[in-house]
Amino acid sequence: NPGAGFSGAMGKYIDVHITGSPSQIEIRLYYTDAEIAGLTESSLRLNWWNGSSWVQCSDSGVNTAAVNSYRGYMWATIRSDTTPNLSQLTGTPFGGGEPAAAGCFIATAAYGTPAAEELDVLRAFRDQVLLESALGSQFVAWYYQASPPLAEFISGNSLLRAFVRELVIDPMVSLAEITQGIWED
Repeated sequence: NPGAGFSGAMGKYIDVHITGSPSQIEIRLYYTDAEIAGLTESSLRLNWWNGSSWVQCSDSGVNTAAVNSYRGYMWATIRSDTTPNLSQLTGTPFGGGEPAAAGCFIATAAYGTPAAEELDVLRAFRDQVLLESALGSQFVAWYYQASPPLAEFISGNSLLRAFVRELVIDPMVSLAEITQGIWED
């Protein structure tokens, strides 16, 4: 049910209907300060409803410069090689907000809370490195679609949580922290 929204949503949706045969379209969702209150503006992205769940658009970003009376806008470029692609757009709803609860499903499950400080490092890496490229954005979109069942499984077992945290997530956080001076804005 697309009306249920997705985590991090700003409560604003777009329906897209394509006529003709364009090779590329850009979708924009303009927002005000009030509409994004409590959200991290730099991480805003467009998400699309694939028929069963919200998925981040693979070529999506945010323009934080003011446009007329709007604070900025989220955008997604749709082509034959993006997710979604042009053939998937008949009546497709789009919504704008932070990527799936600001992400890190597996890390959140491993730490047992979305407020763990280590997650801030992973979120910054996602926002400043991965989401800045088409390939990285495609990986994030895939991760947000594929990881929730695994995160749910991990969160139900304290031994598995500790294993994943200590042998997988902690080393990733350490690597991101060590290299942070290279990729940080």
